[in-house]
Amino acid sequence: SSARGKDHLGSDGRVARVLLRPRGEPEPEPIVAERRRWPAWLVWGAGAACTVLLFYGKVESGFTERALAAGDVTRSSASLGRLSRVGMASDAGHLALADLLAASGNDARAEHEYTRSLELRPSALAWRGLAGIHARRGAWREAADAYEQAVALAPEQDVLHYESAQVLIELGELEAARAALQRAAELRPDRGINRRTLERVEASLARQR
Repeated sequence: SSARGKDHLGSDGRVARVLLRPRGEPEPEPIVAERRRWPAWLVWGAGAACTVLLFYGKVESGFTERALAAGDVTRSSASLGRLSRVGMASDAGHLALADLLAASGNDARAEHEYTRSLELRPSALAWRGLAGIHARRGAWREAADAYEQAVALAPEQDVLHYESAQVLIELGELEAARAALQRAAELRPDRGINRRTLERVEASLARQR
């Protein structure tokens, strides 16, 4: 009722203004807020800056790819840093650099790069790499957690189930290891190692009963 009252008063007010306005006087134009316009030079400048940035990103990304292909850790790292500073960080680039570092035995830096890749975009490959680093350190629980993340992202990859089972065996969690190996064997029945490892785990479980 309050809203109807306001509408009624508003309508009466408009009627009163019409009746009181001198005959022949036009009704005043409604006030329209003026739209703000940006200077043309600013618009063109912003467009040019974006074009330059995209071109720079393309050139720098090519430089990164060539450095990674050559196995040059120093140049790859520097190039990825430059891309990151202009807001064009590459999860794939950090993953590739992490793989290079891990292959060279530099697990500390590799862990940092895997983590950076995961911050940009979670991937099964990055989680797998991180799990491998934890496993080499004997940090089996951390490795198992990392493999769990990897499997969640790529559940159809039998190798992730198999490697996860290896870590679970180290932890003494044979039931979980058996489940992982069963899944690996289902996904790739042609890989004999999946079946053979499953049989060994089942034999160990049978001896415990």
